[in-house]
Amino acid sequence: MNNNIIILISEGRSGTNGLYRHLFANKMEKIEPFQNKQIGTKEMFSNYLRNNFKMLSFYKIIHIKPLHLWGNQNLPKLEYSDLIDACIEFGIKNFIVIKRKNILARIASNPDCSTNYKQKYNINPNKLLARLKKGHIFENNIINYLNKKNVNYVDLIYEEHIKKDINIACKLVVDKFNWLSNHYLTYKENAEDTKKLMSFQQNNNLLDKRPMYKRISNLDQIKPILKKNNSLWMLE
Repeated sequence: MNNNIIILISEGRSGTNGLYRHLFANKMEKIEPFQNKQIGTKEMFSNYLRNNFKMLSFYKIIHIKPLHLWGNQNLPKLEYSDLIDACIEFGIKNFIVIKRKNILARIASNPDCSTNYKQKYNINPNKLLARLKKGHIFENNIINYLNKKNVNYVDLIYEEHIKKDINIACKLVVDKFNWLSNHYLTYKENAEDTKKLMSFQQNNNLLDKRPMYKRISNLDQIKPILKKNNSLWMLE
């Protein structure tokens, strides 16, 4: 078994594409093998790892989102503990967990909304309220579970390690997983570079410098919800 595969666990719109581009100097594309589908049972996930070992080893970092663990009418929900245990049993003991504290910003970071035209985004109040109540339970549970296991992991905060300077996140990752090269030290990306990428890959921080309160079209609906949940800071 190859212990050089890394499982990246994170919601979307949390800097995962940017992190991958910088780590590999934009010479490889990040893969999300369960995009638009659920993983299924622990046994099904273990079989996937076994049957796709060569491909996973090539890409090195595999992105899994919480929604990939959700069940549907045909598949049961996969518990995060079973996901991690299946990885460990297969010989994968390397993990990256990314948390984006600003829940409002993550919702508003819509890849379908062209920042080139400075559009404003209408936030669904019910969706925002549900996300605020949920908080970061999933990521926190993952970290707590990893702490109980004999594994290597990096715990990244988007606002602290990626948004301000993505090289901070890259250094933490490469220092922990020292078989990765230091490509990020020579890779640079500006606004013109990011415009050439697919919309879901673009770095919105380079394209849109507006504070969050200027990106929201229904601010009158959103502010009371944020205030009630002590989250007005998310509008900065």
